[in-house]
Amino acid sequence: MEIADNGPPSVPIDIAKRLGEQGIRRLLTLLTNAYHDLYARKWVKADSSEDSITEEWFVHIQVRWSSNRAFGLVPIHQKQDREKAKSRGRAPTIDFCFRDKYFPQSYFGAESKVLDQGSRKYLDAYLDEEEGIGRFLNGRYSAHNSAGAMVGYVRRGDCGMVSKDVGSELHKLKDNPILKKSTPLPGFDYLYESQHNRDVGISPFICYHLFFAFNC
Repeated sequence: MEIADNGPPSVPIDIAKRLGEQGIRRLLTLLTNAYHDLYARKWVKADSSEDSITEEWFVHIQVRWSSNRAFGLVPIHQKQDREKAKSRGRAPTIDFCFRDKYFPQSYFGAESKVLDQGSRKYLDAYLDEEEGIGRFLNGRYSAHNSAGAMVGYVRRGDCGMVSKDVGSELHKLKDNPILKKSTPLPGFDYLYESQHNRDVGISPFICYHLFFAFNC
């Protein structure tokens, strides 16, 4: 299935459905290749903030994007989703996304969190119902899309152990979702996914989980 469209659709479309499994894996491969580029720089330190890591990672995403124009999407850093915005204040802002060029609400988004091994604080933030994965599950992010991604920056520790902690706590959420291992991407083993039923937005929703080790 061709990822790029020749013209604008008449209504917003589900980006995940449009991409298909193959297209989503191409996006995820691009994200993990950009992670490898950032890792090679040895830029991330034990005290690097979530926002600073995301900014540097997004630089590498953009560099790699320039050779993948067939996607027909637009990468955006700090994307506002006004679907569930309040009348006052800033709309919910996802860390970055690949957006349809015609419809702002049609996108494959990714939310990033620091996720060091053994840190209850970071684990809770990753799974938080208001600020973490919950923003996908309550429809504040990606209401018109059936898939998105959570990204864990593992500055310290082992991604395998982190995935076990995430899986254990994730299972406590509504409907007891299961974190399962996805087919590995080229050169990247720590890709997982979970399926969630949503009351708002397209359901079920598939959340991909990528855990990036920096060995600080």
